[in-house]
Amino acid sequence: MTPESPTVEVTQRVDAQQVKQLIQQRLPSSSALDPERLASSLDEFERGRFTNAPRLWRKLKDRNYSVASVARKREKALGRMPWTVLTRSDIPDEKKEEAKAHQEALSQFYNHVEATSLLDRDQGGGFRLLAQQILDAQGMRFSVHEITWRPPVGDRPFSALFTLWPLECFENETGRLRWRPNAIATTGDEMPRNEWLVSVGDGLMRATAVLVCLQQLGLQDWAMFSEKFGLPFVIGKTSAAQGSPEWIALTEVVKNLISDGGAVMNTDAMVELVQAAGAGGGSSGPQPGLVEFCDRWISALWRGADLSTMSAGQGDGSGASLQGAESNLLESDDAQFVSDILNTRIDPQVIEYLFGEGVTPLAYVQITPPKRIDATKELLVDQFFLAAGVPLSVDDARERYGRPAPDDDDELLQPPSKPAADPAQQDPNAAPGAADLANESARQFTAAALDDVAEQLAGVLTPVRARLENIAQIEDPEAQARALEIFRREIPDWLRRTARADAALVRAVEGALGTAMAQGFTGKR
Repeated sequence: MTPESPTVEVTQRVDAQQVKQLIQQRLPSSSALDPERLASSLDEFERGRFTNAPRLWRKLKDRNYSVASVARKREKALGRMPWTVLTRSDIPDEKKEEAKAHQEALSQFYNHVEATSLLDRDQGGGFRLLAQQILDAQGMRFSVHEITWRPPVGDRPFSALFTLWPLECFENETGRLRWRPNAIATTGDEMPRNEWLVSVGDGLMRATAVLVCLQQLGLQDWAMFSEKFGLPFVIGKTSAAQGSPEWIALTEVVKNLISDGGAVMNTDAMVELVQAAGAGGGSSGPQPGLVEFCDRWISALWRGADLSTMSAGQGDGSGASLQGAESNLLESDDAQFVSDILNTRIDPQVIEYLFGEGVTPLAYVQITPPKRIDATKELLVDQFFLAAGVPLSVDDARERYGRPAPDDDDELLQPPSKPAADPAQQDPNAAPGAADLANESARQFTAAALDDVAEQLAGVLTPVRARLENIAQIEDPEAQARALEIFRREIPDWLRRTARADAALVRAVEGALGTAMAQGFTGKR
């Protein structure tokens, strides 16, 4: 749908009084985390009524130490990612000029886009803030923006203002969000796609709120226990009769010493503190473990496996590896999540408005997550493929190494000039060809793989290195392949007998074997 009559002003759907009421009502009641009330709010949300749950979730994101930490980290991780506008790879040659025009138009649009919030108009930003607000759907289940299209004015190109609305202004009883004009409206109005941007995510706050509720119960019990038993109870004992001067004197002494409670009794009296086993406070009670359990799983929901707690005590680094892999997965998913929403909802409208109704976008905006690659190994693989005659895509190589294409007017780096070869040392009957280059690259690749194995084995697996080096020295390709096959069959039993074998070791050995075996089968060394 083409944007109709773009305007430089925000659509006046609410007046100042309605905004004031929304601000006054955006905090939930003090009992919102009561288990029964929380369950009722979550059920109400699932039925499409957004009255209570979104208010509670916003409060938790702002005030709960654990939720605020993980949610902000995830949003800021997205905000640090670069973005660019790319042309589609499947366009024919005759449309490449049109694709460049689309690319320029979308670049201008997103470079001038603005984002704000209905309940916080002082909040303002550009593409980065818009992406973070869209990502809010991963926590809140929905993120809703009002779109105010802005036509070109002077040097400013066609752009838009995106205003984030609170979820309690909408309902979802029909399977599609509808805008409620006021607080008493039970049925909302339809939301045209050229006026609203609705983003739908995972809704992690539903499970997070349950964990926070459970954590609060543990914290309350812990606080009550500390208040009751955290300070010593002073007991004074005397053999004097009650009411005697000695008794009264001891009473005054106890009064001066107590900070929480005390008593004076006869030496024959006895007082016992009745408490449950293991409720002695400190780290031995159940409350600290419950609080930590909730913290760990809130972190796992939002950021992947928690490094500081889930891997505690393992001592093998597996916790760090797990967290790194899961965090990378979530970051990549967030980048693609926001990119897909903009590609399907905003890009087409911008292109239609600027190039005519029905025009399909030949370019798209893309947020690029950080890529953590081993550049040394990637270069070795690329060199081997190039020497062996395997074609590689220039665009793919630039994307993997994070190197943008130069502009037409950029000064380009030049490869170093090769020194002239000594004619006296050249064989006039042998000219180096692709096979020689492939063999040289293969030898370099084999040496690098063997070095990787040696580094992982670190002395404990020295016999394996020696075995591989001996096999690598076999000149006959068929004999080398047989030796590799025999060694490959021995590896599983040997690994099971090696208590210190781990995943990094297995990958290193398999990599060296695979490289050498591939070269043996092809006759290239």
